[in-house]
This record gives sequence, C-alpha cells and structure tokens, in this order.
Amino acid sequence: MKILITRPSPMGEELVDGLKNIGIFAYHFSLLDFIFSDGLKGLTKNIKSLYKSDKIIIFSPKAVHYTNWYLKQNTLNWPSNPQYYAIGQSTARLLQQYIKKKF
Repeated sequence: MKILITRPSPMGEELVDGLKNIGIFAYHFSLLDFIFSDGLKGLTKNIKSLYKSDKIIIFSPKAVHYTNWYLKQNTLNWPSNPQYYAIGQSTARLLQQYIKKKF
C-alpha cells in the first residue's frame, strides 16, 4: 500500500515519517502551504462578514492559529453566534481552546 499525504508542511512530512516508521510507504505533496504575511491586513475589509456568518467551517489548525492571531492583534474576539464546524480532531481541539463550544 502507498499513501499520498496532502497535508501542509511540516505536518505532512511528520505524518509521512510516522507512517514509514510503522512500515507504510507514503509520499508527501502539499496541496496548500500556509505562510505568515502582511496579507492578513486585507482581512480588515472582510472581517464584518465573519461576524454576520451563521456557519463557519475551519479546515486546519493553521487556519485557527492565524485567525486567532489576527483577532488578537485587532482586539477582537471569535464571533459567538455562528455554528462552527471543524474538519479534523486537531482542528476541533485547537478551536475549542478559543471558542468555548463542543465540536
């Protein structure tokens, strides 16, 4: 069996290494890369839509991390009204630290 891992770096490589350690061959090819940039300032134009949302879906721990960083830098809190959906256990656990709701 061969597995293609598409998680962003460095988590993708870590998963490949873990799989190889238990005898499963895996490749890593990241479909997305997350980088810190000043482009987050562009969120200022769209931040109001975050607070008007009824559902928010978060796909990765990195998305939680960078969103939380942006909110803190701008003295904002996570919106409390929307229903949150997290894809993956690690995303849900991290998101639950910032939003006191179960996922």
